[in-house]
Amino acid sequence: MRYTQAINILKEVQGEPSNEQQAEMDGILSACWMNLAMCFIKLEKYQLAIENCNLVLRAEPRNVKALFRRAAAYEANKQLDEARTDLVLAAEIEPDNKAVRNQLKIVDHKIQTRAEKEKQIYAKMFS
Repeated sequence: MRYTQAINILKEVQGEPSNEQQAEMDGILSACWMNLAMCFIKLEKYQLAIENCNLVLRAEPRNVKALFRRAAAYEANKQLDEARTDLVLAAEIEPDNKAVRNQLKIVDHKIQTRAEKEKQIYAKMFS
C-alpha cells in the first residue's frame, strides 16, 4: 500500500521538475515498482509482478534486477520460455552475476524436464 501511495504522490507532482529532480523521481518510481513486484511475487500475484517489472523495463531496458524479478514471476507462473529469455539477457548484461547464472540453470533444467515429459506423452499417444 505504501509503495502505491508513493507512486501516486510522485505522479501528482505539480510543475516542471528540473532534470536532476526528474532523475531522482524516476529512481524512486523504479524502486517502488521493483519493491511492488517483489511483494506481488511473495503474494503469488505473478501477473502484477510482471506488470511492475515491465514499468521499470520500459524506462531501463537493461535493468538486471527488473529482468531477474520478472523472470522469477514468469517461472512461478509456469512461463519458462519467457523466464529464460529474461535470464539470458540479464546474463549478457552482467556475465558475472551468480544469482542470474544459477537461476538460468534451474530454468533450463525445468525446460528440459518439461520437454522430456512432453516427449513421453506424445510417444504414448502415437504408439
